[in-house]
Amino acid sequence: MCRLADGSPARVKIVAIIGIDSMLGSELARQLRIKGYSIISVGRASHNDIVFDLTGTFVPASCKGFRADTLIHCASSFDGDDPVGSRVNFSTNALGCLNVLSLMQALTCKNCCYAGTVISYDDFEPGRMNSYGLSKTQGEQILHWGTNKVGGRFCSLRLTHIYDTAGDSCKHQPWFGRIVAYASRGMDLRMPDSDGSRNYLHVTDAAGLMIRALEVELSGCWPLCHTEHLDHAAIAVLAYSEFARGGEILLDKKKIPFRKVNYPTSKALFERFGMAPAISMAQGLAMIHHAGTAPSFGPIDVQ
Repeated sequence: MCRLADGSPARVKIVAIIGIDSMLGSELARQLRIKGYSIISVGRASHNDIVFDLTGTFVPASCKGFRADTLIHCASSFDGDDPVGSRVNFSTNALGCLNVLSLMQALTCKNCCYAGTVISYDDFEPGRMNSYGLSKTQGEQILHWGTNKVGGRFCSLRLTHIYDTAGDSCKHQPWFGRIVAYASRGMDLRMPDSDGSRNYLHVTDAAGLMIRALEVELSGCWPLCHTEHLDHAAIAVLAYSEFARGGEILLDKKKIPFRKVNYPTSKALFERFGMAPAISMAQGLAMIHHAGTAPSFGPIDVQ
């Protein structure tokens, strides 16, 4: 049981997590349970407390017997920019938030924390926002609108690129996965040069900082990036040093360089939280090494 500073019992807060089976969702649930929160799992799989599909028909009866103080929404579609993929992204990430608002109403929940993306910033890659970034922005706006109507609280943490120790992140961060794969196997890595740095945040830090947003009752949209900026070549140097299996890093000047993008600063957010990311890239790579999970990283080839 949670207790207040004076030792008296405190009511356990209840958090519903949409996308609890995802890399970020599962880490959020793990950390929240350690802190004494009660979790309602929400997702498409039948084992969840509430079976819920962002693009399906919402059934209020599925929430019978459940209520929540806060809802965390960290489920998304990462489809492509072709007509089919764009339709999936907008149906899931934007219109799907109308289902989220209906779910919140059924749970008598007025507060929402959203896992947004830095790609939603107009100047992240000027003139080249993809359907993922735009659809996430529209979903963010829908949730803000809906929570405001009922006098609730909404916050969006626009997350940078997330990676983990187990290798689940490789689907969305293929070049990070490839660097770990080659370094851990002692293979020569041929890669493009970089036109600017990249920003990666370990999922443990991402979840911890999102929970901090709940604790301080944060509202509004905030960027959440690591304080450390490294280009892919620098990350490769750290990986090859950590695994020490041999192999070389070969920058191929004939390849198109990694494009330049602009990451916002999270200084104001960290000052508000009184905390910042705890895991550096060197430490994150060491965690992968010591966990023995490097074989799960890849792919070996990236187009």
